[in-house]
Amino acid sequence: LSADGYPVCLHDWSSYYSGEIPDGAAMTRDDFLKVKIFGRYTPLDLDRLAAWLTEHEDVTIITDVKDDNIGALRAIAAAYPALKHRFIPQIYAYDEYAPVRAMGYTNIILTLYRLGEYNDKINTACIVPFAVSRGLTAVTADVTIASADFIAAFTAAGVPLAVHTVNDREAQEALFAAGVAAVYTDNLS
Repeated sequence: LSADGYPVCLHDWSSYYSGEIPDGAAMTRDDFLKVKIFGRYTPLDLDRLAAWLTEHEDVTIITDVKDDNIGALRAIAAAYPALKHRFIPQIYAYDEYAPVRAMGYTNIILTLYRLGEYNDKINTACIVPFAVSRGLTAVTADVTIASADFIAAFTAAGVPLAVHTVNDREAQEALFAAGVAAVYTDNLS
């Protein structure tokens, strides 16, 4: 969210994306929209993203909201209800499921990296039944916790497991062969 509370498309407030973005400090939406990402890309806020989605009907967005996930998803649902089905929200805690589902989102991913302690993130005895009972689209985990037993628990239950971040093509293929359904990658090809 921008400093004035608008959803914008940016992984985090970091000068990595532009020297005009202060590290760790949110900018206002208007100031952010003046920045060129990596010196050449047009920044997007929710309105610009919605216009782009309208022109690109084959695209679906997986959200990754770092702060106020529920608030940002509520803003998307309220401002663009006709596009809500084009967003797949990631939730970061079990208690985020009910409010996100109540907003009308039907494809929801439980992402484990903020779930608490390490043991909470690998506790398939809790995670898998939660995913099954709610019909989650997928569960996403850091690749470092995706052991053979971890992957097998999701595969046996029919819950798609995605892992992040895997940029090596051979590593991706090995994960697919082991039963992982999807990988998050920084590579476009």
